[in-house]
Amino acid sequence: MFQLPIEYIHDIYPISNDIKEDLELISTKDASMSSIYSVIFNPQTIFGENCISKWSNYYTTDKSFLKDSKKLYKTYDFKLTSDKINVFYKKWREIQDDNGFNNKYHFINWDYINFLNHYEFFLQGLSMYNLGSPIINLVIPVFMLIVPFFMLKILNKPISFDNYKTIVYNQIKNNVLGKLVTQFSEVKLSQKLYLSMMASIYLFNTYQNVITCLQYYKNFTTIHDIFYSATQYFDDILSHMSSFSDYLEDLPSYALFKNDLNKHMVIIDDYNNKIKRLMPLKIGQIFNIGTKMHLLYRLKHDKDLREACDYSFEFFGYLDNILGLQEQLQKKYMHFGKFHHYTKFKKLYYPSLINSKPVKNNIVIKNNSIISGPNASGKTTILKSVLLNIIFTQQIYCGFYEEATIKPYDYFHCYLNIPDTCGRDSLFQAEARRCKTFLDIIIREKDKHHFCIFDELYSGTNPHEAIGSAFAYISYIANLHNVEFMLTTHFIDLCHRLEKNNSSIQNYLMKSEIIDNQPVYFYKLKKGISTIKCGFHVLKNLHYPECIVDKAFSFN
Repeated sequence: MFQLPIEYIHDIYPISNDIKEDLELISTKDASMSSIYSVIFNPQTIFGENCISKWSNYYTTDKSFLKDSKKLYKTYDFKLTSDKINVFYKKWREIQDDNGFNNKYHFINWDYINFLNHYEFFLQGLSMYNLGSPIINLVIPVFMLIVPFFMLKILNKPISFDNYKTIVYNQIKNNVLGKLVTQFSEVKLSQKLYLSMMASIYLFNTYQNVITCLQYYKNFTTIHDIFYSATQYFDDILSHMSSFSDYLEDLPSYALFKNDLNKHMVIIDDYNNKIKRLMPLKIGQIFNIGTKMHLLYRLKHDKDLREACDYSFEFFGYLDNILGLQEQLQKKYMHFGKFHHYTKFKKLYYPSLINSKPVKNNIVIKNNSIISGPNASGKTTILKSVLLNIIFTQQIYCGFYEEATIKPYDYFHCYLNIPDTCGRDSLFQAEARRCKTFLDIIIREKDKHHFCIFDELYSGTNPHEAIGSAFAYISYIANLHNVEFMLTTHFIDLCHRLEKNNSSIQNYLMKSEIIDNQPVYFYKLKKGISTIKCGFHVLKNLHYPECIVDKAFSFN
């Protein structure tokens, strides 16, 4: 099974399922939108698409690995074409999904003796029998005409036409087919039926043998197509594997990945060379049929070869992903980061806005941050952008920003889209449970660095208890030296209380204004606390009945 290079190093941490879902790393709730990793890697093949999910599993604090990765993405130069892999992969899948493979290609299908399929000499004999059986059936009557000569010789009788005729006639009388020709009109009805049945069986058996022989011939045309597409693909992927392996020689943190790559490369290369020794592939090559059949059988049943082929397909997908990432870097949509003792972004933006002239923000995470602002002002997008780009930098050492310095984090905690289930928990209980989970991990892993994002903390209960719960929880984690967080809220009182009581907390707002009685959003992060209220305008813009909108605006 193919694993990304990051999976071979020690200092890696899993990305939780909550983060995968909340940040839409590999799937989206809106089918018209691309997942975050699809935006990054922009896969051009089905193999690249299949590889994307692997990137969502781990991040690392290993600086050496990330610096090696930067060198790889920045300087490794290659081109990728998919025509050869597409042709072979289609045939490969047909073989793997064919439950009648053994019967179709006339392999032994009995569990007790199917080990014989691993022996070329046995498959050679079996194939020769299947190809020759119709000829044998047809030759038997002719052979009966030759046997008398040997019998006359053995009996020391003169070889004459009369003696030959006598022996032939006696043989015919004792043979079912002979009786059918010479005595059919003389025998009883029951014997006529018997002779007719035996003749029918003989003819049917001959017919079956001819069909088997023709199927064998047809199979070899298919086998040659499989082998040809295999060598075309194997030559191509082995070239990529070898080139990549040579490049990794200067990337010490990739050593274990390289070892695994080389192991699978050797298996594929050995098999490919065995096919090439049969070239050119011709139907008339009867003396290497056993070798061909054995090589075909291995494609279906050789575990090591199957794993090596599967590995090569996924490796191709990995290369496709690298090409997509390199394209984003070349177009300046993404840039490489650096390590520092605090986290800072210059011109940070949300990945999904890559093609829509996004508003970019400068963010410094020296202090814990509280972000206020009206609905739709971009608060949640800022949270997601920060967490995503920290994760990217700790995976591929680059992100959607112009510059970044990252303080490596060991744990990420994400409080977004808390579900209100139909089970035992209310929305507030689900929120409280999620926060308690974070707290347990933070306390247990007190020597590790944690980064948390909270979107509308404890919004599932009444404002008084929501503010009180959030104030107590945030005050607690703000005093922990190993935790940094960002929080969004609509509760202005909470913003004032937290900043007043915690010197490590800084208030920010999303710049918004009411112009001509309509909210205008600038999506820029500024210091301060927002007092803009736009909730009623949302009702108006959604064309609620006028009486509802008017009553909402007049509410005191």
